[in-house]
Amino acid sequence: MNPVFLRLLTSLVLVLALSSCTKEPQALRDQLVETGIRGDWPSENHYVNTHFDLSFDVPDAWFLNKGDEANSEVMEVGANLVSDGNRSLKKAFEEGVNGTHVICFASLNEKANIGVPNPNVNLTIQNLDQVPGVHTAEEYYQSLEKTLSQTAMKLQFKGAPNKVTLGEREFTAASATLHIGEQEIQQDYWLLIVDRHALFIAATWFAEDDYIKLQEMIGTLGTASRD
Repeated sequence: MNPVFLRLLTSLVLVLALSSCTKEPQALRDQLVETGIRGDWPSENHYVNTHFDLSFDVPDAWFLNKGDEANSEVMEVGANLVSDGNRSLKKAFEEGVNGTHVICFASLNEKANIGVPNPNVNLTIQNLDQVPGVHTAEEYYQSLEKTLSQTAMKLQFKGAPNKVTLGEREFTAASATLHIGEQEIQQDYWLLIVDRHALFIAATWFAEDDYIKLQEMIGTLGTASRD
């Protein structure tokens, strides 16, 4: 596997994996995340979402891709990566993207920096009507782990999910080690579910220094009302 893709896609493929769990008809899978739930960028690096009562800032020096169109190529490569040559699995992943909106993909380094570990944060919103049987944060994480176990990506959680407060909002957090071939990648997740929609934050890091830098962005999380 291409190590550059490993650095860029580890967050995005989690969304693809969870979305693939649904076996419902096409009409259900095509339910998108409505515009009013997607939030807005009132300025270049500042995001606000009144549905989730959430806001955050991406540091100016970070590389930033916003929205579905900007991340479509990355999502496609992610489907190829996790399906590992299995055409039916790839098709399921691609269909699952229909109910997922990518808020942004933010990384410390430019995506073209080959050979440089690239800590990153990915934020998405998912329509959980696409995933029957998933109603709670615990079920979300269980579904994620089960689906990824069917791929070349092996996810090992570090203990059970727990409640944490970020920016005055209560998230369900989890940490995991992701094994992709010989690669070992550290990830932290924060999940917020409101009215059958899940806002999912996935942070990918490779060393303690990376983790400290990621906190620069996570630490900006606040409520939408602060704006």
